[in-house]
Amino acid sequence: MSQTIKVSFNPVVKTYTLIDIAVKLMHGTVTIPLALLWMLGIGQWYSRINYEKMFCELDERYIKFSSGAFFREIITMPLDKIQDVVLVEGPLLKYFGINIIKIMAAGSSSNISLVGVEGAEQFKQEILNRQLELRRQEEMVSNQQIILLEKILKQLEKNNVEHN
Repeated sequence: MSQTIKVSFNPVVKTYTLIDIAVKLMHGTVTIPLALLWMLGIGQWYSRINYEKMFCELDERYIKFSSGAFFREIITMPLDKIQDVVLVEGPLLKYFGINIIKIMAAGSSSNISLVGVEGAEQFKQEILNRQLELRRQEEMVSNQQIILLEKILKQLEKNNVEHN
C-alpha cells in the first residue's frame, strides 16, 4: 500500500499569481486600471491567501486538490479517470523557476492545474506510477473474477449433465 503524498508549493507562486493575473488584465484598455488596482492591493492579498489555501495530496486511488481565495474549489479526482498529465513550462514560469502540472480527466470538466509544485517532474511520475498500479490491481481482480465465473460455469455444466 502506497503512502499518501502531500504536495509542497513553491512560495514564489504568490508572486507568479500576482503578475500572471495582472498581465491578463492588461490585455484590454478597459481593464488596465483594474490591473493597477490589482498590483497595488487586491492582488497581493489574493495571491497570499490563495497560496496559503492551496492543498494537494495523492493517495493510492485519488488526487485531491483545493485552492481559491474568494471562491474555494475542491476537486477529488479518481486516478482511473485521469486521461493525461502534462508538465507546462513557459517564459514567465521559467523566470520564476516553476511549472504547472495539468491533470485532465476523462469525461469531466474538472481538470486540475497545479502551479509551482516542488519536485513537479517526480510528482507527475508518481501520479502515472500510481495510476498504472491501480490498473494492474483492477486487471488482477478482473482475472480472478473470470476464473471464478469459469469454475461456476463448469460446476453448473457438471450438475446439468448429472441431472439429465
